[in-house]
Amino acid sequence: MHNNSRRISRLKTYDPRIKLYILLIYLILTLATWDVIGMTLFVLTGAFLIFLCREDLQKVISNAKGQMIILLVIGIVCMIFLPLKIGFYITVKLEMFTVVSLLIVIGMKQSDILYGLTQGFRLRGGTARMLMLILDFIPKIYREKRRGRMAQRARGVDPFSGKIFEKLRKEMLLAIPDIKYAYARSKRQYEAMDKRQFISSVKRNGRKA
Repeated sequence: MHNNSRRISRLKTYDPRIKLYILLIYLILTLATWDVIGMTLFVLTGAFLIFLCREDLQKVISNAKGQMIILLVIGIVCMIFLPLKIGFYITVKLEMFTVVSLLIVIGMKQSDILYGLTQGFRLRGGTARMLMLILDFIPKIYREKRRGRMAQRARGVDPFSGKIFEKLRKEMLLAIPDIKYAYARSKRQYEAMDKRQFISSVKRNGRKA
């Protein structure tokens, strides 16, 4: 029997503008939902977007473990100083939104992000460049972590060795330099693009720039 049903396409193949619209809607959902029904909708939507990305989730989380631990610490602090339910919601939102935004943006080139911002949201060059660097900041940290692990393996060092607390300590120690390097790199990129007045030059068939 012939099956005419179509499989849902990978999010990676979507137009950059659609990806950014999806991310904006999920951000609004993140900020707007503070009850059980809203949180359930938030989690289910995030799970669907993660499925739609069709990436190796275990590998992505492994390389983003440092950021996830830092966000978990922030969430625990929120649970201590805020009502427990609100603190728990904040923790879930931080972790879930970080994973979803990372999976969406990591497959986009900087020129794609700029195209989506300038053509999808009609933003001016300077504003689009600033938002592009903000959106690309967490993926930058992710890429730095991945390069660091590849370098460790090349030197014969196993980045996954040691007991669980030793692994957590290593992740925390490596996360801070990765964040500092990603920030410095973003700052240099913004200054370079600002001097060159860099705007996306992405051209695609069937789309007007």
